[in-house]
Amino acid sequence: MSDPAAAPPTRWMSLIASTNSVFADLAWQGVLEKAFRAKPLYFLDPDQQDGFVVQVFPKGPFRVGYIGFPIGGTVRGASIGPDRLERVRRASRYHKIHTLRLRASAFRSEEDLAIDAVQELETAVLDLQRYEPEAIAKVKRDINRARRFHVMVHERSDEDLAPLLYRLYASTISRHQGIVKYNLTYFSELIGLTRVDPRAQILIATVHGHVAGYLVLVMERDTAYYLHGAVEEDYKSYGVMDMLVYEAIGTSKRSGMQLFNMMISPANQVSLVRYKEKWGGTTRSHLSYEIGFSPFWNTMLQLATQCYGLVHRYFPRVL
Repeated sequence: MSDPAAAPPTRWMSLIASTNSVFADLAWQGVLEKAFRAKPLYFLDPDQQDGFVVQVFPKGPFRVGYIGFPIGGTVRGASIGPDRLERVRRASRYHKIHTLRLRASAFRSEEDLAIDAVQELETAVLDLQRYEPEAIAKVKRDINRARRFHVMVHERSDEDLAPLLYRLYASTISRHQGIVKYNLTYFSELIGLTRVDPRAQILIATVHGHVAGYLVLVMERDTAYYLHGAVEEDYKSYGVMDMLVYEAIGTSKRSGMQLFNMMISPANQVSLVRYKEKWGGTTRSHLSYEIGFSPFWNTMLQLATQCYGLVHRYFPRVL
């Protein structure tokens, strides 16, 4: 068995089929390759009962690998651990991976990596099959308000939605002084993904026919992920996001999901954590690891990232 493989091994397809994994599937690798020129490397465990994928993203002269982008972990949802990490380290010299990034979900088995990590807040609704959102008084009140404003939610996959989704995403990031990480091609490819894989859905909220917001939902194994979402500024007071989350939870529950993961929140958005917890979400500490395989290139990448952040902070319109 070669380790890793640039093309999916024969066993890979049956492995992802048996685990109901979207983020390990070939269609998702295609989204990342077309949007960001990311190249996947497939690692199968020696017993071929599990595995993981490393997507290598080019960032200027740098090559940054992510394990299982965007959620981390193996195909079966296990932690990576030091042995699998060592396999990536050995492969890095041949596949030009300068830096490796690994996300360790707070709602998955713990990583036992004895290295420093950045802690972030991750929120999820647990025991989804027994969860009733309208049993929470504040949620019920907010959903009723959205209904009074005639907020409607439908699943859509129109090609021409991509510019709108991207604009709403970018304007939301800009309002919170963040850095735009996704491009128009990515949203176009996401729409394409929803056409071939029902586990990925784009929910569109409208008010009297006008698009007011959206939510991207991905159902991976037994967990539903709120991957992206944004609301038009003029409709924020209408309860648009409330109705989107409400419908996403309902879809996830009907699909047999056990957990609804609203993912990590930026450190400067405490109100976002509170919003997620309004839904009865549990917040835990998410760990993000960055491992430099090349001291020189890793240092250069850190300096470039810091410079980019400073320029973006003080001269946002330049970037």
